Amino acid sequence: MSLLLRVPYEEKDIVKKLGAWWNPEIKRWYVRDKKDYPKFRKWITDKQEFTIICDYIYIVEGKQSCYRCGESTRVIGFGEVGSPFWVDSKEVASQLKLYRIPLKYDLVLDFMEVGWGSEDWLIKKYGKITEINL
Repeated sequence: MSLLLRVPYEEKDIVKKLGAWWNPEIKRWYVRDKKDYPKFRKWITDKQEFTIICDYIYIVEGKQSCYRCGESTRVIGFGEVGSPFWVDSKEVASQLKLYRIPLKYDLVLDFMEVGWGSEDWLIKKYGKITEINL
């Protein structure tokens, strides 16, 4: 897995010296090793807060009861295991459907707030995970 960088032409020699690689097909610089990501912070994003999702992203499908009528509603979101769904029991985790999609490149999320569940081990153990190769 690797992470794409945002490198202006005049800074290409700097990132090359730090160990970045050039992909001629997509004309972008990238970093191969996760442990090197911090030294390329300047070229990852200009936002103060961001998350890097590595290897896989999940489409998470769950159910939520409507606070007004009590009817069950389907809820779909993006996540990773840690997922943004709040899971606090085996029953809730076993009702989740997770569609795991391998990423070609690690993904920078700097445009949205990311929430974290406190019982992600329940999702890993009891969630139904389906592999999707796109």
